[in-house]
Amino acid sequence: MHLTKIIKQSLSQQIVVPSVDISNYLTKTGNWKKDCLQVANIFRKYGLIIIKDPRVNAAQNDKFIDLM
Repeated sequence: MHLTKIIKQSLSQQIVVPSVDISNYLTKTGNWKKDCLQVANIFRKYGLIIIKDPRVNAAQNDKFIDLM
């Protein structure tokens, strides 16, 4: 298979990365230890993670995304 074809196939595939709400971890409520394991497993599988942090408001998030 030609390299350009491999690259095109790789670019056309979308990866859906799970997101994790860290509210339970921050308050040490619910099943926060299981959430920690979930974070570790997502990092292991994807090398990145999407975190929902209740301490960050939407305006701050939008400002950060605009910087990217």
